[in-house]
Amino acid sequence: MKFIPPFRVAGTNGYEVEIYADPRGVDGPSVSISFWNRTSQTTYVAPGHVESDGYSASFGRFGWIDVHYERWKTRTVRGCRGRVDEERGRFTGTVEFHGEDRFSEAHYPWLDAHQIPQGGSYCWSVDEGGKGAELVGLSRWGEVKAFTNGETGRVRFDASAVNKLRSVTVYRYLQAFGPAEDFVRSRQFISARVTPPDPFHGSASYHLDKRSREYGNWRGNLTVDFPGFRGYPLTTSPTLGILEPGGCRVRGSHRSGPPVLCL
Repeated sequence: MKFIPPFRVAGTNGYEVEIYADPRGVDGPSVSISFWNRTSQTTYVAPGHVESDGYSASFGRFGWIDVHYERWKTRTVRGCRGRVDEERGRFTGTVEFHGEDRFSEAHYPWLDAHQIPQGGSYCWSVDEGGKGAELVGLSRWGEVKAFTNGETGRVRFDASAVNKLRSVTVYRYLQAFGPAEDFVRSRQFISARVTPPDPFHGSASYHLDKRSREYGNWRGNLTVDFPGFRGYPLTTSPTLGILEPGGCRVRGSHRSGPPVLCL
């Protein structure tokens, strides 16, 4: 089956919406709809019916997607990494989707959209390491990361989680930036404390487990307000943490996509 490119439409409340299908998903063919802005991305994935000329899927109480794809002649374009052959095409059909608590909606009963141009859409690189530090806190329900590159004194906080709602899987991601005092650590990398800014609430601490010499205890009352899910817990047991030298910085000339995850 030939690849069907994603397409993008506008959602409500300032969100962009990207829709795509995977004919060879882990659990079979699937359809995904992703809502994103400068600080967050929420992706819903459901089992779907995927063919070379379109796809459809039901997302239960969230809505449904049923689109037809008309493939056009391929063209060669110049992107940030040289010349590439770009698929072209047109999508028609229906998109009816409501995010949790209606944080954003995509209502297109008579869809008419074109695919996302491939050349130059995502041109960036991620630098890892450096003189900073990286803290990872893992909980039963989610994960939080704190990065500092040791140069600007600014700290980046990432929160992510995966939830299963019947047949729909929801992937959540959010980022926020704070001053250096929001991420305080010992020089020996044996303890740390984070107090991230909104939309985080509360704080959490890390203490190295002397027996493991690699992992530490992760404790606190830290929560985050994901789009459509307020007060999401990030320190619910069982928990553990990892603190080590490192950092994360994004470089790029053009980026018309969701927030970049530094992994």
